[in-house]
Amino acid sequence: MQGLSFNLTFNSRGPGNTGDLGMDRMSIPGVNATQNSAFHQIFLNEPDEGLFPSGECGEISTSSSFECTGNNEYCLDVMVDRAGQVEIILDFDRNGMLDDSSQDLTLVVEFTDSTLTQCVPWNGIRGDGTTADSGDTINLIFIYAQGIQHWAVFDLDFIKNGYCVETVRPVCPDSEDVSRDLYWDD
Repeated sequence: MQGLSFNLTFNSRGPGNTGDLGMDRMSIPGVNATQNSAFHQIFLNEPDEGLFPSGECGEISTSSSFECTGNNEYCLDVMVDRAGQVEIILDFDRNGMLDDSSQDLTLVVEFTDSTLTQCVPWNGIRGDGTTADSGDTINLIFIYAQGIQHWAVFDLDFIKNGYCVETVRPVCPDSEDVSRDLYWDD
């Protein structure tokens, strides 16, 4: 990064504070939202593990199907053993990925230390706005992540080489490289 002057903060949600995770990671036009976004400490070098110990890898378990809660409302039991964020992709075309402008849909839920079990609600509406049928077969794809980072930057003039993101610690078994999940909103 090369800037004349700028503000940089790290948190788990983004510059917004609406409670809608998709909206909260969007920029707020004309506002230096970094002032209200600082949460995580920033290290330029890997900190001493004795003073700043590594976290512990969490696990997720889920129901295999949605439970009808009445009135075309459903929920899916999801349990984690550590705080984090769970994205549930409802893959209606069953191709193993979320397709933009399709029936596919993503549900995003934040789990805290005090709420490690939730029945994730779904209103029965597909990603294209149509109502799901009772005979629909849906593949469910779960992405469980701990340590979600949002980098709120205000007034950054030049970003010559972008961000390079990698997990330093802890390295969890069966984890995927999530450095591909970078969002930019100017």
